[in-house]
Amino acid sequence: MSSNPQYSHNGVRDDLTNCTAPPLFYAHVDRMIAGSLRRNSPFSLITFTLSDEAKDEDVIALAHSITLSMRQEDLCGRLGVNQFIVALAGDLQAGTELCKRVQESSAHLLLMQVAQYEMDESSLDLFYRLDTLCEKQMEQETRARRD
Repeated sequence: MSSNPQYSHNGVRDDLTNCTAPPLFYAHVDRMIAGSLRRNSPFSLITFTLSDEAKDEDVIALAHSITLSMRQEDLCGRLGVNQFIVALAGDLQAGTELCKRVQESSAHLLLMQVAQYEMDESSLDLFYRLDTLCEKQMEQETRARRD
């Protein structure tokens, strides 16, 4: 296996992990937003990011851990070289529980963050909010290491 994880997909599945590719994942989130508006039911996005030192086997292990920990109706997408996002039918508490299960089985996990969909929020706004939460967490951890 290579030292730098590979990242390629066919538009449907990631070649390395068989997780959902970005185009299909984004379409799924748009459908979840529409369903959430119709049923007034919560859903959350959970991001899992590996450290830059992660290898192919670490990426595969995290993907396996996530897919074993989530429910059948949830969807895991690989949206970056070392980043996975799960679209979870549930609130922040359900997302936090999934994070705990995944964290117990992953040695190289760097960041985990959960964002619950807020009514009338676009998918772009939701992803931006999730990215902002990750950036804040990264800054806090960087500061903590320096201190």
